Amino acid sequence: MSPLRDQLLKTAQGYLDGLNDPGPDAAGVIALRTPDCTQRILPQNLEQPLHTNQTYQEFMATGAKLMVSMPKFAFNSEPVVDEYARKVVLHMRGKGESPSGPYNNEYFIILSTTEDGTQIKEVVEFLDSQAFTSLVETFRKLAQESAAPS
Repeated sequence: MSPLRDQLLKTAQGYLDGLNDPGPDAAGVIALRTPDCTQRILPQNLEQPLHTNQTYQEFMATGAKLMVSMPKFAFNSEPVVDEYARKVVLHMRGKGESPSGPYNNEYFIILSTTEDGTQIKEVVEFLDSQAFTSLVETFRKLAQESAAPS
């Protein structure tokens, strides 16, 4: 293997490790990102905003507080590496527990990296919209219940 390919795979593994051990403020999810990194969550019908490091870290930290247990992520297959474009495609699954029961989702993630492959410049995440929408609805109901007068 080439040194660049090794580095791209190391960065992809670091991305996975950050998701699985984000820390109390979810800093792990952005640990390998450039300061101007962005993240898109697709499909577009989910109407998710383009995330900066700050907004994605807040998004994940909020989700962590609402989950019974945060999903643990794993590669579903070997990452696909494009050394020329400095990109890695990941097929992943996540399994956790939401207040309404098991949360299982499937993801395709494209990581675009810096020239040396050590940092992530862009994340494009495509996920199972039905599972995600159900989770968001659970969170919405919890928020309404906690805001309702007793």
